[in-house]
Amino acid sequence: MDKIREELTDVINYCVLMADACGLDIDEIVQAKIKRNNEKYPVELAKGSKEKYDQLKKLKQKDNG
Repeated sequence: MDKIREELTDVINYCVLMADACGLDIDEIVQAKIKRNNEKYPVELAKGSKEKYDQLKKLKQKDNG
């Protein structure tokens, strides 16, 4: 667990530094990504499924029609 903590800390630190260098707001980009994922992977289709977005999209189209 100590090694995992160290690696995660390195990755997080790098991400924070990169976002800062690019002028990005981490809270904003994370929230935007969560919103896109919620749209691409609606709970009613994605929960318990291993299907990729394109397969879920086909299932949704089939159900609608």
